[in-house]
Amino acid sequence: MKAAVIGGRFVTVRKVKDPTSRRHQPADFSYVVEFPDQPVRVTSLRRYSDGARSGPGLIMLRREDFIRVGGMSSDLYGWGWEDIDLLVRLQKAGLRRRTIGQVRHLRSSVITSTALIKRQLSERRNIMRCIKRYQTGNSQGSISTDMANVRDRKIHVAAA
Repeated sequence: MKAAVIGGRFVTVRKVKDPTSRRHQPADFSYVVEFPDQPVRVTSLRRYSDGARSGPGLIMLRREDFIRVGGMSSDLYGWGWEDIDLLVRLQKAGLRRRTIGQVRHLRSSVITSTALIKRQLSERRNIMRCIKRYQTGNSQGSISTDMANVRDRKIHVAAA
């Protein structure tokens, strides 16, 4: 993957395999965010017939590209969309996305119906925050603010 992060590219994982995944019909769900100068398509979730799904949140990129787009956005809470937002901003900055490889997801617990409802509400809130920023021309993350907030904190490590 490291070799693929060259020439204005960033990489996401093509497939994530869950040990308990069931086979299903292929389906493609996506968010499309359009800017006047260029369309940006970010696949949120793609399901494959072998039970795998896409992994847009597993992102490998160069440090300077991460800093150039302002890093992650710390005002997005809950499930997802901080990764989707980063993908949008990387593409808006002119980087091209490449998907490669496959990983195995080790699930720690089963998602309950209440967790799914919270996830849907969280995604809706995050999408609206991102769209509002994009409409005002703000395509930066919050790395500068985040770093300023922690700069003066001292970390104490206790001796073992």
